[in-house]
Amino acid sequence: MNTEDLATLGILALVDSLSIGTLLIPVFFLIAPKLRAGRMLVYLLTIAGFYFAVGILLLAGASVLFGTFRGVLESSVGQWLQLIVGAVLLIVAIAMPTKPKPVVDGQEPKPGRLARWRDHALSSPNPLAVMGIAVPGRM
Repeated sequence: MNTEDLATLGILALVDSLSIGTLLIPVFFLIAPKLRAGRMLVYLLTIAGFYFAVGILLLAGASVLFGTFRGVLESSVGQWLQLIVGAVLLIVAIAMPTKPKPVVDGQEPKPGRLARWRDHALSSPNPLAVMGIAVPGRM
């Protein structure tokens, strides 16, 4: 792994660290009335293990894919195609609509996903609950 790969990996790790689940849930553990270091450690180790496993799977799949299509991907047409696919994915991610919370007269709005995660992580005695919050897409 060369310096360019390490720099790219560092930038991707920085972007990922800015996600709500990676940034705010550990903060909730820290500001909870009773600090539960074990829960925060389980949470962070689960995130690290999950991303390690996903990285290994992606590396294995990418090495097969790039080995098979190396000539196409290194050509100018392949590079333009990669650029177009990346730009479309970026535009879709930015322009994707989010649904607003419905306002019902006389009722409290339901707590958001982050509040539910926080309550679940802080109140559940089971470490599997904390691990379920750490793995993206589970709740």
